[in-house]
Amino acid sequence: MFGNYLSFFNSQAKGVAQNVEGLKFVADGYVAKPNTWMVLADPNSTAKKISDLPGKKIAVTTKQSLAEVSIRSVLKVNDVDANQVTFVEMPYTDMGAALEANRVDAALLAEPFITQAAKNYGAVQLFDAASGPTAELPIAGYGTTGKFARENPKTIAAFQRAFAKGQEAAGSDRSKVEKLLPGYAKIDPQTAALVNLGGFPTRLEASRLQRIPDLMLEFGMLQQRLDANTMILANPASPGR
Repeated sequence: MFGNYLSFFNSQAKGVAQNVEGLKFVADGYVAKPNTWMVLADPNSTAKKISDLPGKKIAVTTKQSLAEVSIRSVLKVNDVDANQVTFVEMPYTDMGAALEANRVDAALLAEPFITQAAKNYGAVQLFDAASGPTAELPIAGYGTTGKFARENPKTIAAFQRAFAKGQEAAGSDRSKVEKLLPGYAKIDPQTAALVNLGGFPTRLEASRLQRIPDLMLEFGMLQQRLDANTMILANPASPGR
């Protein structure tokens, strides 16, 4: 399955897949790059800078999520108490209108919704949630159960090789990704041309993934440290093989 890393680690910590030998990461899907994981505000919002956020409402797709972890991390670095911020759940598609109507003071969006909110509602950048300690934050990847991986090693290896080729193509040729965005994200080609793209890793790296459970532990979303390396399956041969 494809999912955000925080949910994978949260599920592993709760033992939800314990009877199928736990969760294992198969491939790294997407990494945040500058301007791809942004907190936006309406141009008329009273939130003009990070220090304005105490007492304000920030929209996130889900509470106790990767969005909340990354916001809390950036706020901490800037000496802002995240406990004074109210997180409000809503889908990306509603955030631009919510900002314009002043139902929330800020919102964390991913691309292509960042570009869409700026284009349709005039939303402006407040801060990059993938900066400083969360720069190049791992966003999402592919996982399976330990049991399936053990019983189907050739299937897993074939998926890893094919996926790495796709990631290599996406990372080396923006046009290939841009052509898919209108159908996938339901945006027009003009918006797709403006979208900032994140990174497309071809390998799983424990040091990068470890940042997620460490942040979760820091902000009370885990009770004890999880070792990301124990959840990573062996990488396949290089894409060219």
